[in-house]
Amino acid sequence: MFNNTVSTNLVRSSIELLRTRGYRGLVNRHGTAEKGYSFSINERGIIAVENDLRRTNTLIFYYHLHGDDALEEVAGLGTVFLTQEEREEAEDWAPLPIDRTEEAYQETIESIEKGIEAIEQDNGFAVAHPSERQGILDTLRSGLQWLKERSPSKEIIFSTIVRPFQRVSAIFGSSIVGEIAKETAKRVAEYVASFF
Repeated sequence: MFNNTVSTNLVRSSIELLRTRGYRGLVNRHGTAEKGYSFSINERGIIAVENDLRRTNTLIFYYHLHGDDALEEVAGLGTVFLTQEEREEAEDWAPLPIDRTEEAYQETIESIEKGIEAIEQDNGFAVAHPSERQGILDTLRSGLQWLKERSPSKEIIFSTIVRPFQRVSAIFGSSIVGEIAKETAKRVAEYVASFF
């Protein structure tokens, strides 16, 4: 399909993207997960491609004009064709410039550690939701490790620390562990917001 080598994951993710809300109905998927999928473009998809080929500011037009040499520009991480929303989403994955000597950082770490300890000590959570509790604790420990030892992005911190604490808060509401989880999520979110 391409003259240059293209990753299978790029092709698969592109096809799956075409099945999302904004593109739904342009590509049909056939088969099963066990036997494998095949894809075909339908009439709406053909019309969409033809329309994009007529507009000079589209990815398809640019790719058609420049061929495989433009593949990295069109589909690579440094593409110039990102919308503002896509640029903001990509920025969520940029590493945060964390200064581990700052008081705000140290207070955030302490708050997370206290929140994890509260979850570990809550017998109600252990009895009522043992599997979910373990998953949340594993995720929080991973997030804490990221924050202590690596260069996490906003999205990593939110997915491994803020959202798990929000989940605990949603489960336990105004109980002690629920309130601790709520306050910890808030503190971590405010810490991350300080970078923007």
